[in-house]
Formats: sequence, C-alpha cells, structure tokens
Amino acid sequence: MLYPYRKSTWAVILFLLVIWPAFSVFVSSTGDLPDQIKNLSLEVYLPTFMIQLLLILLVAWALFRAGENVSSVGLAHFSLTNLLFGVFFLIFALFFFSILSQVFHGLDQPKEVEQYLPRTRVDYLVWILLSFSAAVGEEISFRGFLITRLTPVLGNYWAAAFLSSVSFGLGHLYQGVVGVIFTGMYGFLFAILFYWRKSIFPCILAHFLQDALAPWLFSLTQKPAQ
Repeated sequence: MLYPYRKSTWAVILFLLVIWPAFSVFVSSTGDLPDQIKNLSLEVYLPTFMIQLLLILLVAWALFRAGENVSSVGLAHFSLTNLLFGVFFLIFALFFFSILSQVFHGLDQPKEVEQYLPRTRVDYLVWILLSFSAAVGEEISFRGFLITRLTPVLGNYWAAAFLSSVSFGLGHLYQGVVGVIFTGMYGFLFAILFYWRKSIFPCILAHFLQDALAPWLFSLTQKPAQ
C-alpha cells in the first residue's frame, strides 16, 4: 500500500524521480548544442527558465492540493545567519571539490558545461536570472519537497536524500557522466545543509552563487592553451 499522500503529491514525486531524469536522457541524446543556435538567452536560457518555473508550479500545486503551507518545504527560518551559513557552506563545497579533483583527476567542472556558458553581456544578465530560478526551483523541489516527502516513505532522511540526489544528478546528464556525479554530490551536500539548518534558504543562496559564478569557476579550472 502506498504512503497515504494525495495523488497530486505522488504525481510530483514521480515527476521528479522519473520524468525529470528521463527528459535529461532525451536532451543528452541530441549531443552538443546545434551550430545554428546563435542566441543562448532566447534558445537555451529561456526554455530552461520555463522548466524551473514548472518545478515551482508543480510543488505549489501539490502543496495547495494537500493543504500544506510553504514551511513544509523548508521555506522557513529566513535569517542573516542562515544566509551566511549558505555562503560559508558553498566555500567549503568548492574547497572540497577542489581537493577531490586533485585526488580523482577529472572530477571537476565538466567540459560539456562550456557550451552553455554565456557569451555576451545580455547572456550574462539572463544567466544571473536563470541561476536564481534554478536555485529556487531545484532546491524547493528536490530538497524541500522530494526529501521531506520521501523520508516517511523510506523511513530514513539520508535514504531520501540519496535518492533525491541521484535523481537530481541524472537530471544533469546533458553535462556528461562527470556532470551527473558532480551535481549529484552537490545535491547531497545541499541535503546535508538542509538537514542541518532546517531551512531551504541557505541552500537556495549557495546554489544560486554556485550557478551564477559558474562561468568564472569554469575558467579557473581550465588549463591555459599551450
């Protein structure tokens, strides 16, 4: 017998666990971005923004149908302290992955990411907005919603966090295998932060800064041309 959630809650859970990764498999099967794409903001960033908006709307729909408030997905305890924890946690995560990439060569920013990075000033501005929408959409859905709904089903927060992180990582298959590992591990780190602070706000801030700074971080990881 299924856990007594409303059908709408189960629908969003299945969307995040199955449809989200499956869509990424479809996108990754198309290979690199086609050469005819000239405007990243309109042809790549805008559709991605719409997907993030869909995540937010799906969670909002599930909460509305279940009669739950936003605090049930971690939208609580907004404070300067929690925001600072988000910043320091990101610094720790960057240091952690820097050390890890030295031990396991290749576990750094995947090179497939380069084709998605902004090229013009307008792209950079839209990239910032996209980074914010991705931080809000993915943290609320994969950490705030999915983990909290899977925990009573699985009987363990960390089992739920692991499953959520796997799905989150597979949703970035277009970044290649390294991208899946990279984002999956990031997802689990965010799950730790969520568990620690009992708030999704530090996760959103850390996620936003990670994405917004990605062009600069990527350039730092690349060796100069010989």
